[in-house]
Amino acid sequence: MPKARCAGAQPRAAVSTWAGMVLAVISLFLSLLFLASCGGKPDPDTLVMIIESSPTNLDPRVGLDAYSERIDDLLFDDLLTRDAHLSVAPGLAERWEIPDPKTYIFHLHHGVRFHDGHPLTSRDVKWTFDSLLQDKIRSTKAAAYRFVDHISAPDDYTVIFHLSQPFATLLWNLSDGAIGIVPYGSGAEVTNHPVGSGPFRFVSAQQDKEVIIERNEDYWGQKSNVKTVRFMVVPDTTTRALELRKGSADIAINALTPDMVLTLQHDSSLQTLRAPGTVLGYLAFNISHFERCAGAAGAGVCHRSWSNPRLSLA
Repeated sequence: MPKARCAGAQPRAAVSTWAGMVLAVISLFLSLLFLASCGGKPDPDTLVMIIESSPTNLDPRVGLDAYSERIDDLLFDDLLTRDAHLSVAPGLAERWEIPDPKTYIFHLHHGVRFHDGHPLTSRDVKWTFDSLLQDKIRSTKAAAYRFVDHISAPDDYTVIFHLSQPFATLLWNLSDGAIGIVPYGSGAEVTNHPVGSGPFRFVSAQQDKEVIIERNEDYWGQKSNVKTVRFMVVPDTTTRALELRKGSADIAINALTPDMVLTLQHDSSLQTLRAPGTVLGYLAFNISHFERCAGAAGAGVCHRSWSNPRLSLA
């Protein structure tokens, strides 16, 4: 029997594509403020979003999986953002200058504070990147800044990146989803208790169950009308669809199969939103150890290019 809906309630949403990756998540959170359910949710002020797995690491310097980066983008601010056309735009840095190809000068917004009340200054920006470049934090993200020779902070609101050689993608690597700014001195503890300056602050996380964040009432930018967001971990695709139908969840983004989307779009209590997005698909091979073999299969002569060969190419 169809679930009854209270007067004035708006349909929940099953979103079938990521519109511009993290940008879409933020815009959907801010645009789907009317989403509500008459029952099934313990707190009507909480937006419940279904995710397929728990984030692996909420330290923005480390986390690389999709859900780590998307949640981090709500907890932390990047130096720069990206507009609807994916062009680089101001973020924490209200403006920047490039006096020569190896020098980038960023001027920070005044009055930005971390969730613990401390002001965000150039010292925090410098520490965020120094902790990567100086191996204080182990992360593959450090490779994105390999041409950064050093960073200086001449005053509280000016940060200068000095490069070892021209690096055309630096601005892109400092924008949304790349790396959020953490407080000075932050170490591995950020993984379990992230403190950023973003529009939401961290509340709690339970592995394979949920992540809860709440609105940052002192946010320096545009505040969200969403009070609380609960990311509910639901690994099974069918269960995700059922959670939407019964009203215990409000939104799922790219978490349903195409046939399920077609089925759910006939449910009057659900709304399907579609938009252009960016998708990256790749295969990664570990080629640090392998043998190259010439000749017919089984009769070739193998040349051991690396020690401890793992992969043979016939």
